[in-house]
Amino acid sequence: MSGVEGFVDFEFTIDKNGFVRNPEVLALASTGRPGNSIGRSLFDSRPEDSSFESAALKALERFRYAPRFVNGNAIEVDKVKTRITFEIED
Repeated sequence: MSGVEGFVDFEFTIDKNGFVRNPEVLALASTGRPGNSIGRSLFDSRPEDSSFESAALKALERFRYAPRFVNGNAIEVDKVKTRITFEIED
């Protein structure tokens, strides 16, 4: 998989304690094989795509955020988006 790059876009909720909840994959893409290009949504069964998705989800579930406070109370924040990018080199 040398020379492979990719990303996984997620949308999720940050709960009152700053933990990621309900992550959803919005898009994923990878390059490094003929015919692939960043920006193309790839939801097929190529091994590197599922590896990226799995690794990105594991990383995302370890993220911690400072809770958002409104009127002194911690609140959930919905529809937070992030991109996790991969670059595999020799």
